[in-house]
Amino acid sequence: MEFIHSVRNAFMTFVTNTAEFFASIENAVLELLHKDIAPVVDIMNACIFLLALAALCTTLFQFKIEKRRDRENYARELYRDYLKMSLENPELSTVEYDEQDRKACDRYDTYITIMLVTFEELMNARRKERRYWIPVLDGLVRTHEKYIKAILHKNVPAEESIREAYTKKFLDVLDTIFDHIEAERLIAARTTAIKLHSEATVAKEGSLTETHGQGPSPGTPLPKGAETQNSGRVGLMP
Repeated sequence: MEFIHSVRNAFMTFVTNTAEFFASIENAVLELLHKDIAPVVDIMNACIFLLALAALCTTLFQFKIEKRRDRENYARELYRDYLKMSLENPELSTVEYDEQDRKACDRYDTYITIMLVTFEELMNARRKERRYWIPVLDGLVRTHEKYIKAILHKNVPAEESIREAYTKKFLDVLDTIFDHIEAERLIAARTTAIKLHSEATVAKEGSLTETHGQGPSPGTPLPKGAETQNSGRVGLMP
């Protein structure tokens, strides 16, 4: 009985010592792993963050490209519709419609609206080609100046203007076109005035030269003093 008890005590001591040994080994291994793996874990976390950030940037870039592509396609469709409308309604594109006809006026209003919206989208969607579209818009504004100026000129009263319906960049382009038109007309008016003044001056100088170059016509009475002086001179002649 005592032998069994001693064996049992020895076994329990062995088990306890073994458990403590493996526990110490486990703690040592965990501590070693924690010390060695911590920098690696930090690097891996940083790499995962950078990859996620790169994926997000790529997604946003692709979304931006798709959005720009959709806007360009929309602008192209608008331009095709505008060209088709111009071909089918030449009286609108050349401003030869009947201004007394209410339906014709409404159609012309719609035509101008489509034209302005089309070129606004073209210049905003295809910025690299803006320099090609501005001269085209310049010619169209000159053709339809009377109508466009009445609703979009910067000096038009707010209650009559519809400038709030368009973007600032597009309005800046229109303002520049109107400024160029007004400057060209001012220069032309000044040039015409200078030309007329020069012609009038030349005509006046020619008239004066012609008057001074001619003597008195026969039978024209001389001034009183001149007649007396001439009579004296004649009497003194031998």
